[in-house]
Amino acid sequence: MKRQFFALLTMAAIAIFALSACGGEQDGQYETRTRTLSFYSSSLHIGAAMQAARDMNVSWRERGYPYEFVLDVDFFPYTDWEGADARYTRFMMQLMAGQGPDVFIFDRGVDIPALARSGFLVDFNTLIDNCPNTTREDFFTRPLEAFEMYGGVYMLPVNFNFSYVSVNTGLPQSIIDRFTRYEFITFEQMMDIYLQLMDNYPGEFDHMHLMMSNSLRGGARNQSIVGYTMGYFIDFDAHTSDLTNPGFISFLDTYLKVSEGHGISGFNGEVNRAVQLEFADAYVFMINSGRIGRANYFFTPYEPLYCYTRLLVNNEGQLITDSPLGRSVMAAIGVTGAGNGDLAWEFIQHLIGAYTTGIEGSFGLTFGPTYSGSLIIRALSQDHSIRAFHRYLNADDGAGRHTLTINNHSRYLVPDWERNSELYVGMSNPEERINQIDAAIQRIAVYNEMPMTMLFSRVPARLFEDNLDLLIRGGITTQDFVQRTQNAVSLWLIE
Repeated sequence: MKRQFFALLTMAAIAIFALSACGGEQDGQYETRTRTLSFYSSSLHIGAAMQAARDMNVSWRERGYPYEFVLDVDFFPYTDWEGADARYTRFMMQLMAGQGPDVFIFDRGVDIPALARSGFLVDFNTLIDNCPNTTREDFFTRPLEAFEMYGGVYMLPVNFNFSYVSVNTGLPQSIIDRFTRYEFITFEQMMDIYLQLMDNYPGEFDHMHLMMSNSLRGGARNQSIVGYTMGYFIDFDAHTSDLTNPGFISFLDTYLKVSEGHGISGFNGEVNRAVQLEFADAYVFMINSGRIGRANYFFTPYEPLYCYTRLLVNNEGQLITDSPLGRSVMAAIGVTGAGNGDLAWEFIQHLIGAYTTGIEGSFGLTFGPTYSGSLIIRALSQDHSIRAFHRYLNADDGAGRHTLTINNHSRYLVPDWERNSELYVGMSNPEERINQIDAAIQRIAVYNEMPMTMLFSRVPARLFEDNLDLLIRGGITTQDFVQRTQNAVSLWLIE
């Protein structure tokens, strides 16, 4: 198996080499011996960026290019959560002054729709089309369509993943049967099942939250769900909104019933086996876009705490992918219009390749096969998924490494892939493990071609977060909330 594994790595390296050269291929095209690109991100991504720069120079030397690639790096501490708003303001001022970086990694405080509308960023479709060595078919087009805003793709995710929903196996069989009737499931269906549980078994399960989730976590969970649903009632192209629509009001009323008393809930960290054991009595559903959610979907656990996993979809049947700023995405990349687009695009392809090799980030966080999901470049995706499954199941990694898990702002090391192969039926047998992984890869290939949508609110949270908090606390009515939000969004749409 290892021999085949390294062969796949070699093919992936060849694929990056073939895609990356997008310009400057004629000797003497450039007057100087160096070509410089500026790069801006948190400290988490510097290792991958520097590896990409080294790989790019190796590629140039192998092709006989008579110049050197230089990466000018600017970064901020990964743990500087509170500085996000100030960084975004400073970043926008730099763009307006024509002094922004050529390539950057999206930060958590960035207003993505505002940047997409600003005209400062380059559409990745244009970069792909202008490069003689890439076509759109080299990339998974469905997620690119999901991330499209205002007629362009202004942020490129290194990888993408789906949200996997499992139900608590300790619930009554009638509730589990209701859940398993669905091949795919929506937020609304989850809420209906939750309310059915409360109605049919009064007092017995009143302590349970709707869901444990590493996609919707912390204070942003209410904003994510409500803001995303709000998008169904807004025509962003026509700049009109219909938030007083009875359909949106009905959704909010159901949402309030579900959240009454104990909230929707979320979880800051990797939802591993240890976490499930600790919280199994507290959550009806688990939504996970990471490794354990994916493994529970494609493989059969011996002693499942959450099982019968389904893929989360919206009301139109589109698969819901995690936001490019979500924890299951290694990075979301942007390119400004001030620099050399061809040079930036060539570097980005090497950058995606660097993320797949297990690059160490800051604070013990590691990219590469630690992250599940599919890489945005088709030629690299299958190899990455194979490595991610084997890494999780402890088939190829004998290092006994631990992963950093963040739970309520405290950090502790958890060996969450230690002997994971023993948790799933047949996985202790190497041949059966390979067969099950191969079958999973084939199913993933099908899902990667299905219509998708991004779990992201295009409406800035500042327009509705205070009123949403009042609504959840009972300070205003649903009708008050929709009218206030309708007014705020209508003004925002015509700005």
